Amino acid sequence: MIIICSILICLYVSQPAEIDNRMVEKVGMTTFESESQMNDYFKNSYIFNNVRPVSSSSLVRTPVWYDRTPYSYNTSMISLILDSSDGSVNEKPLPNPAATEPLNATRFSETNVQVENVDEADLIKTDGNIIYYTPLSLYQKNITFVEEPTFRYYQYEQYLKTFTIDAMPPESMTVLSEIDRGGDLYLVNDTLIAITDKNLGAYNVSDPKNPVLIWSRNLDGMFSESRMVNGKLYLVVTKQNMNGSNDDYVNETVNPGGPMIPVGESNSSENSNGSNAAVSNAAVSNATVSDTAVSPVGAGNTDYPTKPWTPPTYMGQKIDYRQCYYPVEPSVMTASARVVYFVSAVDISNGNFDDTIAFVGSNSTLLYASADNLYLTNYFIPNYWTARDRFFLENGSKYYPKEVMNDYKNALGDGSTEESREKANQIFDTYLESISESDAEQIFRNYEAGFSAHIVNLIKTTESTSISRINLKDFSVTTGVVPGAAGNQFFMDEHDGNFRVATTLGTYLRLANKVNVVYVLNKRMNVIGYTPDLAWGESIKSTNYDGDRLYMVTYAEKDPFFVIDLKNPRKPSVLGVLELPGFSTYLYPVNETSVIGLGYTNDGKMKLTLFDVTYVLNPQESGSVVFNVGKSAALSDHHAFMWDPDRSLLVLPTGEHAYVMEIKDGNIALVKDDVHENATVIRSIYINNYLYTFSEKEIHVLNQDDWALIKKIEIPQPATFTDPKTS
Repeated sequence: MIIICSILICLYVSQPAEIDNRMVEKVGMTTFESESQMNDYFKNSYIFNNVRPVSSSSLVRTPVWYDRTPYSYNTSMISLILDSSDGSVNEKPLPNPAATEPLNATRFSETNVQVENVDEADLIKTDGNIIYYTPLSLYQKNITFVEEPTFRYYQYEQYLKTFTIDAMPPESMTVLSEIDRGGDLYLVNDTLIAITDKNLGAYNVSDPKNPVLIWSRNLDGMFSESRMVNGKLYLVVTKQNMNGSNDDYVNETVNPGGPMIPVGESNSSENSNGSNAAVSNAAVSNATVSDTAVSPVGAGNTDYPTKPWTPPTYMGQKIDYRQCYYPVEPSVMTASARVVYFVSAVDISNGNFDDTIAFVGSNSTLLYASADNLYLTNYFIPNYWTARDRFFLENGSKYYPKEVMNDYKNALGDGSTEESREKANQIFDTYLESISESDAEQIFRNYEAGFSAHIVNLIKTTESTSISRINLKDFSVTTGVVPGAAGNQFFMDEHDGNFRVATTLGTYLRLANKVNVVYVLNKRMNVIGYTPDLAWGESIKSTNYDGDRLYMVTYAEKDPFFVIDLKNPRKPSVLGVLELPGFSTYLYPVNETSVIGLGYTNDGKMKLTLFDVTYVLNPQESGSVVFNVGKSAALSDHHAFMWDPDRSLLVLPTGEHAYVMEIKDGNIALVKDDVHENATVIRSIYINNYLYTFSEKEIHVLNQDDWALIKKIEIPQPATFTDPKTS
């Protein structure tokens, strides 16, 4: 029910952010009490049940000729040579590399990750001799030429490739082989893991000229995130369609492996107090179901027809309700639950899904991983329209005559029918027509001022983030809650058994006077300490934890760079602050005295800043570089940020350029601009004293001693198409 619609332009927080115990007790994550409760939750939700049908076809069409079409296709840009009109393709074979003796690497770069010994997937991996690289180019297979009376086109499937490259010696660098799967890569000894949006596979690359597929799995959903810890892959997959009868999952496997997830008990045993080791700690420390009903999202909406309901499945197996967590939320709040996150431990030797646990989350759910735990967040905000309705019913008589409000409430009743809602609204239409336009405008302004104050107070006591910790040993779950919203994985950290998280309160509706706080939670995921409110009116743009220290940047018009002491977890404190124009989106601690910041100036240009934290009470900017053109992939993807600690070199892929900068003694100097013509540089690595830069078209090798170009090779490109009738 919507009474008055408006746009909130500027809202203010008038008091510091504090932990509201009433809020903490009412939100969080918990498991279902029975299989039927879980089924009802998903069945009665249009988000999880009435999913818009999606074509199962993976075929892509490239038109080459239309009859009297308004669209124009420039076929002069298409150069694929066809054998005949049947659409077969002459593929250029890979060169046959000359046999060379491998030159062992004494040092080589690894993926830039957040946590030491917790690997993250990336487009490129190396063991110092062989490089495995997935360009961001879509290749084609199963190409067919189709001719219709008014339409000729090529039909094919698209996929990513991974190229295996013999990197040493650099003078004879060459492509050894290619794998018809690419995306997010891991390399563990002689096993290469490749993860795409919909599948993953493992390859034996002991002979990099002839990679052998060990196993392959289709994913029941869309790949979201992953980590590799001690040789075990932890995979996060999102799924929205929870109606088992709509499930079109087909398992593809070389090694079938075991079940993905335990099958739940039948309905006959639902009321028993069954539990298992995997959920022994599942009782949420700060949330219970007793005072909050299960409230499926969007219940009652039937936008899209669905098949008859059957219990939800994942990877072909029933979901155990005891291992499915959903958000506990008062009716005035919402977790914007739209997807289910399935977290699985995968044995990379055979592709078995050894453990799986499910979390109902939103599109803003974040993942952080330490060597011992995975953490998933869920963001809770006020339910805006419910808040408006409640405020109007409870406070409307302050702005409208009491007799009008009484007539409105009597006509509305419980608001369950459209007829009663229209009748109630007509009462207000009649009243507003009976008064002057200026009086109506004044009522509206007064009402909006009152609701603005109300929603600000509601945000202060309800905007929050739940953090669910998954113990990697037994997949037990413990949940905590903090006020505000975390921005990305770097806002979170685990240290000495405690969990630290930085949040901004006021993210929802973009409050003018936001506040920022760093919280510390213990092993039970209870808050044990937090900083005073930081940077009123600003939002956190970047953070990076370094042991007992946190570096943080907030921004409104200036860039306060904070050095925060976390040595005493019960009383974190600010050591020093430096204000600069612009802001950093990524912070990289080089050592105890230097931090690199990559971000923007106030006018949107890319800026590299070197912070000197030798004296933590008085941090300084010791150097900076502003780039007049271009944006680096490292601004939003830390994997593109490459630091060579032995040579104090930073490489930033930026458009067609790989900028190589020496950062030493408080100075920043550009030592090399490696250009890939008509191609976007996306990654770089070093092996011994050589720098390798990668675009979707080329790989360059440069000698770090004199920056001479040692070798350049071209990467085989996707096919392009022309009309055989006009060729």
